Amino acid sequence: MRPRVALLGLAAAASVSGCGGPPGDLFLVERTGRLPGARLTLVVSYRGEVRCNGARPRALGDERLLAARDLARRLRAVPPARRVVPPGPAALLRYRVLLPKAVLSFTDTSRPLPPVLAAVQAFTRDVARQVCRLPR
Repeated sequence: MRPRVALLGLAAAASVSGCGGPPGDLFLVERTGRLPGARLTLVVSYRGEVRCNGARPRALGDERLLAARDLARRLRAVPPARRVVPPGPAALLRYRVLLPKAVLSFTDTSRPLPPVLAAVQAFTRDVARQVCRLPR
């Protein structure tokens, strides 16, 4: 149920920010899998904050915010035919990226993996560990 609520929040934020209101969320990453600590919901806001698993917002810092904005721009440019990359063998982690007008999904073993999706994996791990202080 939470992913639907978050997706509705992203859609609402996009419609508000497009009308001159305050900027909303850039994207949401849902990570699941068979590894301990795999489950993660990461909501990245345009203002430079991130929420991990519904916890209080934390500041991303300038460098990560610029990376997040670049990722959001690149993710919006992924053609519809490449937004779902089938899982490869023995996948341990699954990712869904929710944008206001698109959903992308892939696993840690999906091939060929567009470079932007590999960047999502790296960004997610970095933010989870360094900003949100999670083990994975």
